Amino acid sequence: MAQLEPDFRHDVFVSYSHGDVGASGNSPLKIWSQAVARELEVELRTTPGLERTAVFVDESVRPEQGLSSNDPLTAQLRAASGGAAFLLVLMSPHYLRSEWCGDERQWWLKEAAKQAFPEIGSRFFVARIWPTNDADWPKELCDERGNPVIGTWFHERPGDVLRSRPFGWPRPERAPGPFTDALVDLVGQIAVRIKSLNEALQRKRKAAESAAKLSAESGQLLYVHARARDEPRWSAIREELMAAGYGVLPGGPEAESSDPSRLASTEATIVRTLSACDGLLLVPTNDLQPLVSDLAVVGHQWRKSARAIRNNPLPCAVVDSGLTLPVKPALQQSAKSLRIDWIEATSGWATQVREWLNRAGARAAT
Repeated sequence: MAQLEPDFRHDVFVSYSHGDVGASGNSPLKIWSQAVARELEVELRTTPGLERTAVFVDESVRPEQGLSSNDPLTAQLRAASGGAAFLLVLMSPHYLRSEWCGDERQWWLKEAAKQAFPEIGSRFFVARIWPTNDADWPKELCDERGNPVIGTWFHERPGDVLRSRPFGWPRPERAPGPFTDALVDLVGQIAVRIKSLNEALQRKRKAAESAAKLSAESGQLLYVHARARDEPRWSAIREELMAAGYGVLPGGPEAESSDPSRLASTEATIVRTLSACDGLLLVPTNDLQPLVSDLAVVGHQWRKSARAIRNNPLPCAVVDSGLTLPVKPALQQSAKSLRIDWIEATSGWATQVREWLNRAGARAAT
């Protein structure tokens, strides 16, 4: 099981060249590279919170993390690379000449583009294991100006392609020295990105759950805010919403008070209740100042506090059942700037609530 399952089959896919010029099947470069993959997984699994990290390498002691000798090679590599959260390239002149390595990179990039997480940064890593000509690097591994990524160096800098060999050649061990230093540095970089991606995936799943709930045919819990003076209008709206299958809170309009201590208590209660609801509806009075206050305080400030508690979207709309204020267009524009929608509560207006929640669900899913 991978750390990032079920979203990814493998956490890291190691792409490297066997460098098997004589077709012996067991070249020194292959032996060194596979040892690096094993040590990488051990070190990642040693990191607190990453005990299930799965590193794919073509020949692995774990059947689920390597190739099967009984299945088509191309299909397996395409699925394994495309199903990995991160790509680790062991960069060498051999890698740059390998068609297989180029295919693995393209398969991974194609699938990675379908799940973009720009907030976590790059999802590929480069271990420089042999001196290369930077001008030969694939453009996908370079920045916008064509500069190769710095990567992690596993050979002396700058090194000579004819006389250099990777640290720990030909059989690296985790002993004090440059190989271990480079490995730990690489592990630290990958570990940070795995944790960041895991957090992003959790946010994505939570947003999808919220979107699904908002888009459901019924069952949402709505907070309907009104002032005590508008109790008849609040009751009518509450009854229509309940008849349409929605849960409605609170049990009545909010009593008005100028007592600071009571206002603070009221705010805390409303924010706490709002954090458990799926939407906020404001029932406005035909009095300008209270409406402006409700937009700014309840619809913006208290709603913002509730969203911070629930860590989820909380759509808000004004239910307009006949406002005649001359500044209504300006109020609608102000509401829009606060991401507060406007519902004209005419006949059958509950269907507009359904459409409003569907739109909110679609926004939450993106």
